[in-house]
Amino acid sequence: MDHMKLRHRDEMFGCSKCATGIQPALAWSVEVLLQHLATQHRLNVSITEAISSYVDMPGNLHRINCKLCLPPYLLGSGGFWVGSDLQQNMGNIEKHFEQSHAMTDKSQVVSKLELACRGCDATFPYTQRGEWLQHIKKNHEKLNRSSVVTLGPTTRCSYCGDNILVTENIRHVKEAHRHETFQCKACLEADPACFPYHDTVKEMLQHMVMKHGDQFSSYYDHIVYPTTLYGSICSGSKCGEAGMVTAFDAATIGKHLRQHCPNEVGLFFCRCCDRIKEKFKSLEDVKSHIAQKHKSMLKWKAVNGNS
Repeated sequence: MDHMKLRHRDEMFGCSKCATGIQPALAWSVEVLLQHLATQHRLNVSITEAISSYVDMPGNLHRINCKLCLPPYLLGSGGFWVGSDLQQNMGNIEKHFEQSHAMTDKSQVVSKLELACRGCDATFPYTQRGEWLQHIKKNHEKLNRSSVVTLGPTTRCSYCGDNILVTENIRHVKEAHRHETFQCKACLEADPACFPYHDTVKEMLQHMVMKHGDQFSSYYDHIVYPTTLYGSICSGSKCGEAGMVTAFDAATIGKHLRQHCPNEVGLFFCRCCDRIKEKFKSLEDVKSHIAQKHKSMLKWKAVNGNS
């Protein structure tokens, strides 16, 4: 920590409430500072509110991720690099790919790089290096985001239906809908700031296999289960053709129907099945299916789930 304060202070996030103190709080990610704000200042705030009011932003918000190394990205564990100068980092990047993934072809290496922003959820492929640099310059050029008007494309949140900035989507799900997602317990225990979430069991198991290999005899006992094991879709042809999942609870599908498809109905599907094999007409039907076909899943959910 002393080394980081001396050599890398400009690359770290700081607590504005401690900035004038003898030992100002510093962290390599804004999520880590949330724990400090909660324990030291009794401020249980969201990430968005923390960045707006209590966090001093670092001068460098550029991060390069190895897409073959899944989150959590722990400081010192490899798999990511801080900095905008790709050429300066390329030696370390190539060494990582050779040692960790037996990959030496540079064209393959760069295709597996993800250019990320430490100030939000925006990510870019290697081919969009210019857009990556422009994004950070345009959206995060000042120290605190409270003085910056953040604009950009929006996306519909499949959990509540609200339009959310694309760059804030993951953060929005983490803050507002974490109890509605499947999460990896192993990653959460390694780094509480990490948010390894998925919508279905199949997607979560793919993460477990890729990230944790043969670490566990049973993956199911190392998953945090959502409040509901079903999802819902709109019966409308336009929504159906788009493969649009409109909700993971009954209230949100109802809101969608009232606002956009008043002549349609909500259909339900099982999030425990490999894919949407069957569409159920009522909550009772899908709950009955889960009770009959996924008894073991209900037992794991009773131990590791959100109520």
